[in-house]
Amino acid sequence: MKITKKSIIVSVIALAAFLAISFAPPFGETMNGDSMRVLGVLVGCIIMWAGNVVHECAVVLLMSALMAGIGHVPVETVFSAFNGSILWVLIAAFVLGAAMKRCGLLRRVALLLLKVFPKNFAGTSVGLMVVGTVIAPFLPSKNSKGAIVGAVVRSVNDAMGYTPKSKQSNGLFLAFWTATMVIPIMAVSGSTSTVASRGFLSEELQAKYTIISWALYALPFIIPMMILMAIFVILYYGPKKGQHVGNDLTNEFLDAQLAELGPWSRDEKIVGILSVLVILYWVFKENLGNIPDYASCLLVLSIFWFTGCLDAKTFRCDVSWENIIFIGSCISLGTILPYVGITDWIVEVVSPYTNMAFSNPVLTIVILVIMMFVVRFLLLSEGSFISIMCALLYPLATTAGVNPWVIAIIMNLMVSEFFFPYQSSAFLSGYYSFGDDAFDSKATSFYWVVFTIIGTISLLIASMVWQMMGIWWL
Repeated sequence: MKITKKSIIVSVIALAAFLAISFAPPFGETMNGDSMRVLGVLVGCIIMWAGNVVHECAVVLLMSALMAGIGHVPVETVFSAFNGSILWVLIAAFVLGAAMKRCGLLRRVALLLLKVFPKNFAGTSVGLMVVGTVIAPFLPSKNSKGAIVGAVVRSVNDAMGYTPKSKQSNGLFLAFWTATMVIPIMAVSGSTSTVASRGFLSEELQAKYTIISWALYALPFIIPMMILMAIFVILYYGPKKGQHVGNDLTNEFLDAQLAELGPWSRDEKIVGILSVLVILYWVFKENLGNIPDYASCLLVLSIFWFTGCLDAKTFRCDVSWENIIFIGSCISLGTILPYVGITDWIVEVVSPYTNMAFSNPVLTIVILVIMMFVVRFLLLSEGSFISIMCALLYPLATTAGVNPWVIAIIMNLMVSEFFFPYQSSAFLSGYYSFGDDAFDSKATSFYWVVFTIIGTISLLIASMVWQMMGIWWL
């Protein structure tokens, strides 16, 4: 941590909050001295996350150590997530993404998909949304998706002759970015926040919402969201009728880009075929022996290693191990807080005031969207946002008879949002890959206002379908 005036102030506030809560009398009958110390540690860590003065992984490691050391939480509870399948699915997803990045498969797939669509602004925008949709399940890191495809979008923009920082230039990038933010809401392996929100669910709900069923149940929200966002991008950012701006994309340009990549490499073929087979297995696994998702992922990754598609350097350096540690430690809060009685205390104190909000789907969606909109300004880290929201809202929703999976969908929509570039490291990865000279970062504020409105409308549409399907209520 760099010693600055801000870091000192944030650290002092976090320490003061920790000490004040730790030495206070228990807040409820379900709590004791250990509970208060665990709560003090959690509040102190939330302040450190909000202050953003030290890496989130360092904070979560300190949190785990203190909860075990002074909160007397058993080590198997502190690190409960590291004993389950969620962590292995996450590791497999990160390694799969690293293998795809190493062999260049994702760039080739992006270029091939763009050849299928009309070459004007509208067609290319939809094509970039499809590119983001296809690659989303294979990369849990939004930073990687932004860095890899951001460069492709820039080359497309230049080929179409759009002026840097023009509406059309901004629109092409935001078309891809829309899919990068929205599709991981339905693709569990496509985002660390989706993995984390699923990990906080009970074992019973995790068994019900598998990778495939999660995606299928999310479609009533994803379909209207993507359609409405596509319409917005095309109408707002595209050239107006009769306006001649830039040129249409050409197959010759895409062919030239593919020629630079050369013929399909052996590694691309192996990684591509096995990735498709994994997805097909997930779809038909009940008819093929029902091997756990993580086991099938690890089997494929071992084949990558044996065939040379993956090496030790890639495994060691290109996998975001700090994110894996952070997510695993945060997911463990789902067992730590009930163990020390904090969850029961929160439900006892808060549920009388929230049951009315949860009683009506429209009211639930509007209140949660507004609340999370505000909290997102305070918690810049996606991981810390998801962890705190899950720990707070899942028990309250369950008490009110609302399916926590619905809350997970709302959270994963709102965690994607940012109104200033500094709020999202993932966006900055894509932004700099696309080129800060070509994209007007000021355009993000209006885009995310529209994104929030369309997201809320899509949730309201989906809520009616989910109620008819019997998903909204437990």
